[in-house]
Amino acid sequence: LNFASAIPPGVCASQNMTATGIVTGKALAVGLPSGLAAGLVPRAVITAANVVAVQLCNNGDTDQTPGSATYSVREMDTLGYLTGTATIDWAVLVPGQCSINTITATGAAVGDNVAAGWPAALNAGLVPYMLVTAAGVITAQICNPVDTDIDPASGSFRWAVSK
Repeated sequence: LNFASAIPPGVCASQNMTATGIVTGKALAVGLPSGLAAGLVPRAVITAANVVAVQLCNNGDTDQTPGSATYSVREMDTLGYLTGTATIDWAVLVPGQCSINTITATGAAVGDNVAAGWPAALNAGLVPYMLVTAAGVITAQICNPVDTDIDPASGSFRWAVSK
């Protein structure tokens, strides 16, 4: 993929890639290029069968021009992970605020790794993450580091837990 244009702070850029065999509603394992600039937060979202949008969000203080690099994706459940989805409707976030929701993930244990699948409609500039905080519980958090209120889009969030 070639992210040839500069990405200003607080903005996300997206490039589509073909990923044969990928279907909607799955969590992805993403292979990122080495040397991805500090402040760039990547995420990959399945937008249609065989199509993945790779997004790079600039959470740094200066413009970033990532350039051309190789990205790879695989569905997490094909790798033997626990997987699932949860619909989350987030509250409006003021600048500097985070919101937390919990997801039931039967079989997940504290210390397990979580790969998150974020909806394509997730607002630019938000910083999301997931982690296992208790047996069978994933905590999803989303933070607003930008200078304006953001009303995060409700959507289906995918997760995969490695054992």
